[in-house]
Amino acid sequence: MNGEITKHKSFTIVSGLILKNNKLLCIIQDKDIYKDHIWVPSGHLEPNETPEEAVVREVKEETGLDVKVKKLIMRVEFNPMRGYFYFCDIIGGKLSTKGEIKKILWLSFDEILKSKKVHPLLTAVASFSINHPEFYNGLNR
Repeated sequence: MNGEITKHKSFTIVSGLILKNNKLLCIIQDKDIYKDHIWVPSGHLEPNETPEEAVVREVKEETGLDVKVKKLIMRVEFNPMRGYFYFCDIIGGKLSTKGEIKKILWLSFDEILKSKKVHPLLTAVASFSINHPEFYNGLNR
């Protein structure tokens, strides 16, 4: 590195959390470092796109579902990555795997935490939801 500071370009990720019958809509990806890990519909923010627009687009691209953003429930930042987690309601579409998505599952937070291959941010969301019921209850409003 010769004393130089390496600069990383910042980027934003958006994730859609969709609950139905106390289960979270999860996906298993077929690419990248989290291949075969349980995660939620997510993706990068495109230029000139709001995080809310991006999460609606990503959920549609990955699951076939049309969603409406209900509320921002969590924001995380690990330089250079910024992440927004939105609670979303299904308003249409048909559930189907798309592109790099291998499988779609409905899992309880307990099932997520018992799974061996889970994206670390989803583990944090599931753990927080179980240990702080007021957070989980807030998702259902």
